[in-house]
Amino acid sequence: MTSGPRPVVVGVPAGRRVAFFQDALRSAGLPGARVVSWPDVLRGRARFAAGETVRLDSPGEDPEADLLLRGVGDPTRVEGTGRWYGRFTAAVAGLAGSVGEAGAVLVDDPAELPVLFDKRLSHGRLRAAGVPV
Repeated sequence: MTSGPRPVVVGVPAGRRVAFFQDALRSAGLPGARVVSWPDVLRGRARFAAGETVRLDSPGEDPEADLLLRGVGDPTRVEGTGRWYGRFTAAVAGLAGSVGEAGAVLVDDPAELPVLFDKRLSHGRLRAAGVPV
């Protein structure tokens, strides 16, 4: 018997999204995912292996990741949002390279992430798909 892909999730280890993903895997009879934290990714310490399937989750709910992305210690301040976006998209691009070089598979397309953050891009995609906005 051959084993399937080994799941990995990049997210907040104690976060609700990672917990929901782990629950979904177990409910499907699959093993739990190895969890890689966003701070490890942002510091260049994340490592991947051939045969792993890597899913990206939100770095939200992680104060350390927020500080690394925004460069501002107070999460209630509006400063740093442009920096957050730039650092996040750069981190995801670097992560995609690391995943590919390791022979792992990244589920998420880094080129599609800006659509989630840019209202004009997302509206354009929706209109092109015939969805009224």
